[in-house]
Amino acid sequence: MKVLGKFLLRVLLIALVIFLMISLIRWVNWRRYKDQLPSDQTSSTYNNPTDLSRYQTSIDEVNVDRINQDAIQGFHLLPEDKTSQGVVVTFGGSEGSPDYDRAIQIAQAGYEVYALFYFGMPKQPQTLAEVPLDFFGDFLELIDEDQPLTLVGSSKGAELALNLATIYPDAIDQVVAFAPTSHSFFALDTKNMKQSSWAYQGKPLPYLKQTVASFSSFIKMISGFVFLTPVHFTATYASVLERSAVEDLEASRIKVEDYSGEILLFAGGDDQMWPSKAMAKDLANHNDRIQLEIYPEAGHLFYNPGDIIGNQSSLLAVGGSSEANQAAAEASEKLLMEKLAEWHGE
Repeated sequence: MKVLGKFLLRVLLIALVIFLMISLIRWVNWRRYKDQLPSDQTSSTYNNPTDLSRYQTSIDEVNVDRINQDAIQGFHLLPEDKTSQGVVVTFGGSEGSPDYDRAIQIAQAGYEVYALFYFGMPKQPQTLAEVPLDFFGDFLELIDEDQPLTLVGSSKGAELALNLATIYPDAIDQVVAFAPTSHSFFALDTKNMKQSSWAYQGKPLPYLKQTVASFSSFIKMISGFVFLTPVHFTATYASVLERSAVEDLEASRIKVEDYSGEILLFAGGDDQMWPSKAMAKDLANHNDRIQLEIYPEAGHLFYNPGDIIGNQSSLLAVGGSSEANQAAAEASEKLLMEKLAEWHGE
């Protein structure tokens, strides 16, 4: 018993030393990176998107109504002086937001906008796992389908918008995708990632699985979370694309060639969340009507004043620099507004 007791005590001491070492490394890294984080991220709707109190609904010359109709959750922004036809829909990324800031910007320019959640709200999946795309069919019943309809999605919201365009091609006239993907990927539910992000008519959409990623990319990702260094997801996604079977790649590919509407893609060449530049080019290779705009030095989030986001729990590398991201934001916003004026003009 004494031998066993000494062994357990030794194991406990080793575990304590490891814990203290990791804690020290995390403390040092937090001191190193915290000043690089966006100063306003704690109050941003992107930081806690399901907290509805964070959403400013008193907007000059824009009426904002909360939408709460089963799986259709979000906000309806209607300008007092609507100077356009049809409707614009915005979707945010894996944080679960409806991309509300962009929705406000578009509404203030005279467009009717629906900023929609697609998970995390009542009567929706609480995580980004097998999100039923059928909700959009119900949404179409709320609007005049004879008027132009444009979807604007960012990151996972871009993946959503492009999938919706292939499922509802007759209803959706245009798609704008920031940091897009060419394939449907695995769910972003830490408890169950062995699912598709999306489902339709009760069946999961074919998807690329995280389990095929290389061991080295997995170790790099885990070490980033453990030691509180910026996690670069691009290596994981690139590895999945490289190592997936040909038949899985084709099954999960978003068939943009079947969509006859217009598609505008924006991608940053230094995207550290996933390889949006390469995937945007893949999309363009399958549809010659796609307009592709690449900003070589920008990252995943054009609005981000730096190359990382996160908090004291975890840090994510998003790429780019303050100057490159700002330039990409201004250029993409200008082109977006030009396209909306062309598509939704009176």
